[in-house]
Amino acid sequence: MKAMGEALLALGPVGLFAIALLDSAMIPLAGGPDGILMLLSAWNPARAFLYAGAATIGSALGCLVLYTLSRRAGERLLSHFPPSRQERLRRFLDRYDLLAIALAVFLPPPFPAKPTIVMAGILGIPRERFLAGVLLGRLARYGLEGYLAARFGSAAMALIKRASPWLLLGVATLVIVILLVKKWRS
Repeated sequence: MKAMGEALLALGPVGLFAIALLDSAMIPLAGGPDGILMLLSAWNPARAFLYAGAATIGSALGCLVLYTLSRRAGERLLSHFPPSRQERLRRFLDRYDLLAIALAVFLPPPFPAKPTIVMAGILGIPRERFLAGVLLGRLARYGLEGYLAARFGSAAMALIKRASPWLLLGVATLVIVILLVKKWRS
């Protein structure tokens, strides 16, 4: 797998697209799309947003593969739950699906995005809303990573590692505040 990752790295944005697609479809490659995106953006800052776009589209397509497989399996899994419980879960997801998906794919590792993608498929979140959430979250994440790598070079990775716990805390706080405001309004 390492040799394949290195070969794809040499292809620039096309290789990054393929790495992001494979990684999001549950075939991880060494370095993953985040590391490769930052490496390419540090090497060629003028193309950082091209790299972010390639990673975003590749990841969205890979997530769609995982979502589709999960959706097919999910129909059988959901049949084991009572219809009333299925309905409650669907109502909850109708209100928060886009936010949940966008946040799950935006947050950096070690936050696990794949379980959220699988659950989106199992619970039958509409494909368009699923893709909108993935595109929104991944574009924000990869755009930020590409910008930081283009601006700060190799120091960007250390900057992101130092900021990740604070980012997770900030996003968790933001989600709690949004949920409380929505509950208070209704």
